[in-house]
Amino acid sequence: MTIKRVATNECEIRITPRNAGDFGFVRIGGESRGAHQEYRLCEEIVANIKRHVDDIGHTYIDQKTSFETDDGGKFESLFEALEHLYDEEGCGTVFEYSYKRPNDKYGTRSRTNNFERLIEEAYNNPWDFELHCGDLTPDQTLFMWKVVDASLDEKMP
Repeated sequence: MTIKRVATNECEIRITPRNAGDFGFVRIGGESRGAHQEYRLCEEIVANIKRHVDDIGHTYIDQKTSFETDDGGKFESLFEALEHLYDEEGCGTVFEYSYKRPNDKYGTRSRTNNFERLIEEAYNNPWDFELHCGDLTPDQTLFMWKVVDASLDEKMP
């Protein structure tokens, strides 16, 4: 059985501002903007686009955030920060995995605390997929390796 990606009629246009110091024809190094300045610039870009382009629906500026703890830890998600602070016994299961695509020299090693995300990574990157850390039930283990095998069969020329 194969899984196909099917396009939907939900479309999103994402526009990113130029880096500070990038004037198109010349770039000046060492320039930077703060988080608030970057957000204001995005608001100005949205206003300019709405002024000149018709048929624009809702606009949303997604400003990435990170989370820092009192002990200096920096995390990409709130869950990771909470886990760092309150999960001393290691109750949360963390899956550490690696894979090496055919053209990669070194491969990729990553971690997730979500079984669904682990399975999606295994399906999308089945080459030399290996689970280094994390406790799976026997059913989950069987499911993961079935996904890897099926994905390899699909991706082989």
